[in-house]
Amino acid sequence: MTVLSEIKIDINVDDVLKIMGYQGARPAPKRIVSAAHEAKELCLEVIEPRYVYEIYEISSIGSGVLSLNGAKFHGKVLQKVMKGSTRAVIFVATMGKRLDDEIERLTKDGDTFSAVMLDTFGSVALGVTAVDFYSTIAQNEATPDGYRLTHSFGPGECQWDIREQKTLFTLVDADSIGVTLTNTCLMIPKKSRSGIMGLGPTDQVSTKSACDLCDSKTCSGRDMLQILGIVEAQSQ
Repeated sequence: MTVLSEIKIDINVDDVLKIMGYQGARPAPKRIVSAAHEAKELCLEVIEPRYVYEIYEISSIGSGVLSLNGAKFHGKVLQKVMKGSTRAVIFVATMGKRLDDEIERLTKDGDTFSAVMLDTFGSVALGVTAVDFYSTIAQNEATPDGYRLTHSFGPGECQWDIREQKTLFTLVDADSIGVTLTNTCLMIPKKSRSGIMGLGPTDQVSTKSACDLCDSKTCSGRDMLQILGIVEAQSQ
C-alpha cells in the first residue's frame, strides 16, 4: 500500500468559470469573478488531497471481465480501457472531510451561492489532483519498467456498475485516507474518487479513455475533463 499526501495544487479560476458556463459570448459578471476567487482561496485552505493505491498483477482480461487477486470486474468499456495491461493500479482519492463540512456550513447558514461555488471548486480540485496523481504513477511505476499507463476509470462511470465499488474497496485500504462507502456505494467524503489504471508495454497498452469509448453526446463530466485538459475534445 502506498499513500500520497501533502499534495500541492492550484486551480485556474477561468477553468472553473468555463465549467459553470461562463465563456465565449457569456462572460462572467464581475461579482461572479470576485466570488470565484474567494471560493478558490477557501477551497485551497480546506482541502486535504490524499491518495492510496495498490498494484496487482492482472490474471486475465477478456469477455468483458477483468480478473486480479481473486477479484473480478465486469464491463466492455473497462476491458477496452485496460487492453494490453499486465498490472493494475487500484486507487482511492479524496479531498477530505473539511471540504464537506465547509459546504454543509455554508448551506446551513443560507449561503447557497457560496456553497455551490465551493462545491464546484472542490470537484475541480479533485480533477486537478488526478492529473498530479497520474503523473506521479507514470513516473514512479510505469516509466522505470518501460511501461505506459492507461487512463483511469472508476465504478459508476460509463457502463461500469457502481456496485463493484465494494469489490474495489477490498483491494485498497481506503480507511487509511478516511474514505468509506455508504450502502449505496457512494463515497464519504463526497469529493472522493476510486478507480483503476492499467500498466503495460507501451506498444500494447490502450491509449483510449472511457470518454473516447462513450456514445453520450451530452455529458457535464466529460465537458469538465476537456476544460481541464484531462481528456481531448471529441468531434461531434
